Amino acid sequence: MIVKFLSSTPSFSGVEYNTNKMDTGKGELMEAHNFGQLQGISDLRPEDYKNYLKAVSSKSNSIKNPQLHVALSAKGSEFDKYQLTDIAVKWMNEMGYGQQPFLIVFHNDTSNNHVHIVSTRVDQETGKKIAHDFERVRGMEAINRILGIGDKISSDLKSAQEYNFRTEAQFSMLLEKMGYTVKSDGDTLRVIKFGKEQGTIPKAEVKQLAKENKVDDKRLSQLKAIVGKYQKVYDGAVKPVHENLPGGGQGRIIGYQSPLSDYLHKKFGLESVFHFKDDKSPYGYTLIDNANKNVFKGSEILPLKEFISSNVLIDRNWFETSLDELKKENSSVIDLDEILKTKEFERHGEKVLSKDKEVVYTFERSDIIDLINNQRKESQYSVFSAQDRAILNQFLNIPIDQIEIDFKDDQKGMYSDLLKAAVYNYPTVEEGLKDMNLSVVGYRNNLYLLDSQSNIFTNIDNLVNEETKNIIYQESLTGKANQEADMAVNVGGDLLLELSDYESQSQEESREFSSGFQFFMASDIDDEAINGRNRRRKKHARGNSR
Repeated sequence: MIVKFLSSTPSFSGVEYNTNKMDTGKGELMEAHNFGQLQGISDLRPEDYKNYLKAVSSKSNSIKNPQLHVALSAKGSEFDKYQLTDIAVKWMNEMGYGQQPFLIVFHNDTSNNHVHIVSTRVDQETGKKIAHDFERVRGMEAINRILGIGDKISSDLKSAQEYNFRTEAQFSMLLEKMGYTVKSDGDTLRVIKFGKEQGTIPKAEVKQLAKENKVDDKRLSQLKAIVGKYQKVYDGAVKPVHENLPGGGQGRIIGYQSPLSDYLHKKFGLESVFHFKDDKSPYGYTLIDNANKNVFKGSEILPLKEFISSNVLIDRNWFETSLDELKKENSSVIDLDEILKTKEFERHGEKVLSKDKEVVYTFERSDIIDLINNQRKESQYSVFSAQDRAILNQFLNIPIDQIEIDFKDDQKGMYSDLLKAAVYNYPTVEEGLKDMNLSVVGYRNNLYLLDSQSNIFTNIDNLVNEETKNIIYQESLTGKANQEADMAVNVGGDLLLELSDYESQSQEESREFSSGFQFFMASDIDDEAINGRNRRRKKHARGNSR
């Protein structure tokens, strides 16, 4: 975290600066401390705070610029606005301003969360100036104490030493990624943070560790394959990352990034560190494999020229433009799938797959849900019983007037045959359902068959005997136990939503996402009751199966 002392003024312009941020939606007043009679009054104007601070400051005629204006800035979203506010209050106490009137305003106008503090340097009790000698150094020391930085350095040094680095420079880089500055001083590396030395480590110790570490050839081979695969999907062209200045301005270049490097970091924990000088383009890069604690020279994986080139074979803008057009026209998810098919793509939930079964794009889940809902609003459904209609109405939230009870013996026989074929003629029920363009959903201790193309919905009790039903229950429960579904299987590429984080969602959230067009066991299926059933299968083989 950085402490920055801003300008001191007689007019307390810092109040106006921060309230302007609030008025434009870029700032939020978090706390106002020790403002006497102003405390608890709503709808206070900036002038009210300024006048109070001026009144306190008037107790001293010798202090020309009494304003204290400080910014406490975190790295990215390391701390949220509430944590930063708590740190700011503690910091004011550490610096001797705890009993002073002060405002804390959270700013959201940069990528680094930060708060501004405005107060007066004149002690409101004594009228004397609050001690300010070496305040920049003391300010950082106070932050260190609040954050327990002294305790953290030993942990960070140990963590860096656990990586498979092979040069002193790579070890220093690991510490720099943790927010430290590393300086060479004779036979020692000095580890500095917030302008103060936090610890040291002998170079000989680092060199010995580097010498003992060997290239992880297996992981290196994996990373070559991963980078080679995704550079066809995500653009490698780099753009500079600038230092954020107060007020939203841009400072010096502090790094480079690309859509490819961003994706590798988000998906695999692979951190791309580009090496550059001044404002010039990168001349090299290092790949930090955080998941496996490896450090690789970029050239070991892919030459820089290729890594930062644009090898994208698929125009990602086409997906965004197509989706925008469909949303404007309130189109359905089926319309989206038809458009994707023109480019030989197949949608699995939010993910779009190429004909080589590689993920080439991922839609926002909420967008897919909206398109599914558009389809449901206009669809007519057929069920075999009043009970089916009630469940469909509750489970998928389909209006009753869109559900027709249409019982036909020949139709019931057809779905019975299809379901039995999916069970007995395929290696897994999942594969059979997919091939039949059918899906099964679990709801309230029962399983239901859904034909999403014809919008037929019915309890499988209406279609198969106890033995066949038990096989379906058995496989669906096994999948649930193994957390393989998402139990979501594609139903002909139509309306699938994957639930990879299903177990972490509440039951109601899961139902909202499920929309019925997938094969999964809802959380209210009673495992014990199902496991208590007799599931002995017939001895004959399931044709074309195991």
